[in-house]
Formats: sequence, C-alpha cells, structure tokens
Amino acid sequence: MPRVLKYFAITFAVIIGLIGLVIAYLSLVFDPNQFKTQIIQTVEQKQQRHLSINGNIGLRFFPKLGVELESVALSEFQSTKEFASLSRARVSLAFLPLLQKQIVIDKVTLHDLKLRYERDADGKSNIDDLIAGKQSEPKEAQTTNTNATKSPVLFEIEGIDIKNAQIGIKDDKVKIQGQIASFNLNTGKLSNHSNTPFKLDTHLQLTQPKLDAQLQISSEVQLSLADANYALKNLKLELQAQLEKEVAKLTITSPQIGKNAETWFTDGVEIQASMNDVKASTELTLKANTGKLLGDKTQLKLEQLQLNLQQQKGKATSSFSVSSPMMFDTAQSLFEFKGFKINALIKDPNLAQSEIRIPIEGDIRLMLEQKKLEANLRSQFDESHILSSITLNDFAHPAIQFKLAIDQLNLDRYIKNDNNSAVNKSEAEQKPIDLSVLHKLNVQGQIELKQLQAKKLHLTDIVLPLKIQAGELQINDMRAQLYQGSVQGKISVSSDNKIKVSQNLSNISINPLLKDFMQKDILEGRGNLNLNIDTHGKFTNDFKNNLNGVVAARLNDGAVKGINLAKSLRDFKAKIFNKTDQQQAANSAEKTDFSALSASIVFIDGIGKSDDLDMKSPFLRIGGSGKVNLRENKLDYTAKVMVVNTATGQEGTDLAQLKDISVPVRLSGPFDKLEYQILFAQIGSDALKAAFKAKAAPALEEKKQELKQKVNDQLKDKLKGLLNR
Repeated sequence: MPRVLKYFAITFAVIIGLIGLVIAYLSLVFDPNQFKTQIIQTVEQKQQRHLSINGNIGLRFFPKLGVELESVALSEFQSTKEFASLSRARVSLAFLPLLQKQIVIDKVTLHDLKLRYERDADGKSNIDDLIAGKQSEPKEAQTTNTNATKSPVLFEIEGIDIKNAQIGIKDDKVKIQGQIASFNLNTGKLSNHSNTPFKLDTHLQLTQPKLDAQLQISSEVQLSLADANYALKNLKLELQAQLEKEVAKLTITSPQIGKNAETWFTDGVEIQASMNDVKASTELTLKANTGKLLGDKTQLKLEQLQLNLQQQKGKATSSFSVSSPMMFDTAQSLFEFKGFKINALIKDPNLAQSEIRIPIEGDIRLMLEQKKLEANLRSQFDESHILSSITLNDFAHPAIQFKLAIDQLNLDRYIKNDNNSAVNKSEAEQKPIDLSVLHKLNVQGQIELKQLQAKKLHLTDIVLPLKIQAGELQINDMRAQLYQGSVQGKISVSSDNKIKVSQNLSNISINPLLKDFMQKDILEGRGNLNLNIDTHGKFTNDFKNNLNGVVAARLNDGAVKGINLAKSLRDFKAKIFNKTDQQQAANSAEKTDFSALSASIVFIDGIGKSDDLDMKSPFLRIGGSGKVNLRENKLDYTAKVMVVNTATGQEGTDLAQLKDISVPVRLSGPFDKLEYQILFAQIGSDALKAAFKAKAAPALEEKKQELKQKVNDQLKDKLKGLLNR
C-alpha cells in the first residue's frame, strides 16, 4: 500500500510538472496581442461598436488565470465617437480552486476609466444596446442560470481597486448634466465570513442643476453568502455640497446595519445635516435617529423615529421635533406612521406674538406601489382647533386633495398689521414676488373656518373651495358672513403674478367694516359693495399701481362723517358777500345724513375716476366727480351740494335762501389726512346776488312798506304840531 501511494504521488507530481511545462511553454510562445484584430472585429460584429486596443494584452496562466489590458477604448453604438476608455485593467482567477467549485479572484484593478452616459428626453440612452441582450435573454437560459446559482459556489476577491474613474452625464429626461469627476473605490478581501474594509471617495460636478459635491463612505463589510447574511459595521457617510447659493453638509453613521437570513436589523442610524445660505442669513440643521430596526422579509419595524429640524433666518428661528414609530409592510410596499407627532416652535421678533407653539398629531400611510400618500392630522394651539385630511397621488406629478376645518383663527394675534411697510419701501428694497411655484402644483380642496380675524376684519362661516392647476390658483364660489351681511365671489391668482377679484358684499354694515379694516370712521349705512378688479406686478407696490376694474357701492340710511354740510351752508349765509373759501379738517363728531347713496369708481392703472355720485337727504342732493390716486395714496374729489327742500324742519327753513344753488365741496389730501373745503369762491356772483335778491325781496319790500308807513306817520305828527302852533 505504501508503494502504491508512492507511485501515485510520483504520477501526480509528473502530471503537475507536465502541466507546468505546458503553461510555461504557452507563456513563452503564446502572444495574445496577435488576436487584437480578431477581438476588434468580433466586437464590431456583435455590438456594432469600435474597440481600440493601443496597449498590450497580457495573459497569465498559473497559479492564476489572468488578463491585463492597457489603453483600451470603446466607441458609441454605430459611431466612431468615444463612449468609454481606460488606461489599465487587470483581473485574475485562481486555477486550482475552480476544481472545488471555489472562485478566488485576485485584486480587480481599474484605472482611469472614462465613460459617457447620455439619455434623451424620450428615455433612449447610449447603453440600450449593451443591456438589450441581457434583457432579451431566453427564459430557458434564465432558468438554467437560476438553477446554476443554487449550487453552493464559494467565492473570494482579494480586493477591488478603482482609481480616478470619470463618468460624464447628460440626461435630458430628468434634466441632469455634469460629471462624476473622480470616482475611487478600494476594498479589502471579499470572502465568506470575512470582515472587509470598504472605502469610497467621489467628486460630483453638475451644471444642471448647479451642484458641486464631495462624497466619502467608509465601513466594514461582513459577508456570509451561504447564510445570506450581510452587514455594514461602523458605517460613516459624509457629504459636502455647494449648491447655487447654499452650502450643505450631511453625515450618516451607524454602528451596525444589515440582514440576517430573512431578518433586517440595525442598532440605529444617526443623521446630521445642515444647509447654510450666507447671503440670505439662513441656516438649516437636521438631526435624526432611527432607533432599533427589527423585522423579517414581510415586515420591518422602527421602534421610534426621531427627527429634529431647526431653521434660523436672521433673528427668527423655527424648530420642529418629529417622533413616530414606523412599520413597513414589504408585501404591500406600505409605510405606516401611527401616532405621528410634531412639535413646532416659531420664534420671531417681527411677529405680533414672538413665540408660537404648534403641536400636530396624526397618522400617515405611504403606499409605494399605488404611489399614494394619505394623512389625517389634528392640532390644537391657542384658541384654534384644526382638523385636516390630505391625499397625494402620483409622486412624479403629485396631485393633492385636502380638506381643512378650523373652528377659529386669529391671524392678527400672530402677524403684525403694518400697512405702510411695503408702501414706504422703494422697489430696490422690496423682494420680488415669485409665484412660478403654481406651475408645479396640482391641488384641489376646501378650507372651512367658523371664525376668522385677519387685518382686524371679522368673518364667520367661511367656505373656500380651492384649486391649483395649470399655473393658476382659483377660489370659486367662496362664501362668508361679515358685518351683518354676506360675501360671495371668486379670486384667481396666476403664476405670472396676475390677480383677479370678483366679490359681492350684500347688506353689510359699512361703518364697523371700515373701522376694522381701514381704522377710518368716515361712513355709516347698510348696503351692497361690488368689486370687479384685476392687477399684476412683480413687487408689492405694483399691485396697487396696476389696479384696473370697477368698485361700486350702494348704501341706505347712513351718513358721511367728518362734515356737517347743513351747518357749513348756514355759516355760508353770514359770509355770502365775503365769498371766502372755508377749509376745515374732517371732524368725526360731525356728519351729513343721507337716505340713499350710490357711487362707482373705475380704476385704470391705479388711478380711479368717479363721476356718478348720487347722495340724497331730505333737503340735499349731492353729486360729484374726482380721482382716487392709489399710486400716490391721494384723493381729490369735488361734491356738488344743492338744497332742494326748504320746507322740512329748522335746517330746511334756515337754508331756504340757498335753494337751487350748487355749492362745491372739495375732499382732498392723503388718505390718512383728508381735508374738506367748501369752495364759496367758485359760486358765480350774479347767481348769488340774483338768488339772494329773489329770496330776500319779499322781506325787503315788507320792511320798505313798514318803514314808509312809519315815515308817513311821523310826518303827519310833525305837520299837525306845526299847525297847532
């Protein structure tokens, strides 16, 4: 038996020696470079791409089968334009382990790879021909390959070394253009039951969108193919990016994350991110922790997802704390966040209430297969209770439906009412208003508010049906109750900064409305107000400067406050021959009553003209015309006052001598400092004298006859006395 073993050993040694001699002979005699032309022709025929090999082809046979290429380039499909190139590539495979169904690959080396990826707007790319063969592989072949992979083949890779790879990108479908300027990957030994260091370093430069980013990833990879176990230990990802205006940083770390048989696990993933815009004095920071992950191939669970987001802009800060358990159903591709909580804190010295806390609770469902998100949220803060439901369909082109119900909301509690801030700023100081985001939105829903206070206006039972589509926001058939009346109408706002308003206010009490909204006590009465206006602009001031349309009002049983025309006209009698214009500031303690008032203003580019004033009182008729200049915030209006009834009351009797005389009253000045002026000098002298003579003649004639009789009596008495002497 020992002799047999000895002969067997000798025979085996001889065979190995012969194989070694053959390999040595092939290594010395066989030159793979003589097959360059054949290789190039095969690629040309099979792939319709031109292959150029300007360097040497090196082969190794023992102890490892290997190939090494230098200066290789491949053209685009049916073109001579270069698609990819590399300076050096090497891979080798151990020969003897193959006999035991073990794949042992030497270090894979790839240096200076240059590749160009292009895709047009229709989705056709320059690698479609390379992957078409793989996609069209017969099912029988796929089944054979699948069955083959079930055999227990073990593999090892000594390492992967990719240096200075560059990939150009031009994707018109998703609007991305630029390059991966430097891609470097280095690993240790990859094998079953090994701990392998892993390091990736890449530099991304995009011109569309504007982005310059540096990415580094390091970890320790654990592999066990036989048990289907994978894990990343001590994972660290660092990203630094320069966007068009902002600088962003992202760090992701995890002590362990992986898959064990059919169970996923992690000890937690920590995320830290920041974004800084120096010019806008804005900083955004994010901290998140996933907590422990448990689950299997059907369901994954995070015990508690925690996220903290903070934004600082100038002196204002906003912070959001989010916490929620998470469940992922792999069969349904469903994420569920039950007991979702957000605590928002807003601190801003420019707000009326410098600190606002808003808690939000609810449930969220994210369905990946249906591309759908559903959320039911609720909140209670200060005096407000809010309920909302949101549905989002199609993540690529989101369509949002929502319903929002609020019992009461006081916006004046949070927002300062500074009406002059935008007006006083020059165009250079104002920020342009950009509504282009409306082009990206597809929203439909309804807002319901039981009580609302905004700009000191009080409204109740508000219903706002809202729709955003094709770059336009529309609120049609809006309804609300206000100031003992109602409002109904529509509003539209377009992405090119055009606004249209059509509103009908019915049976409203005008005095409290003007007091609340304009802080002006200038008018009383009840009636209707109709607005049909449109405007446009880039800055806040533009919207009033470009205002066009009609504003019309009709009121009953009210008063114009600030002037008592009857009193002023009575004063006129005392100065009728003096003819001095009388000017006075508006006095809210005085007023001119009316039984009916109607007027309209037609605006053209921020300047309104009115010539149809019709105001009626028991003894006065008032018409007039003038201008409302929104561009300069001024009013210039002249009313024509005429006494028509002198038989009614003491006021009418006192003004009997002015009947049918038109007295002009001018209302002018800045909106916040209006003055009234009775223009006596504009009344013609002859008209005044004729009117005065007509009204005063009977009284003068009576006085004349009385004086004449008195003189006659006195003459008689004197003559009688003379005769008696």
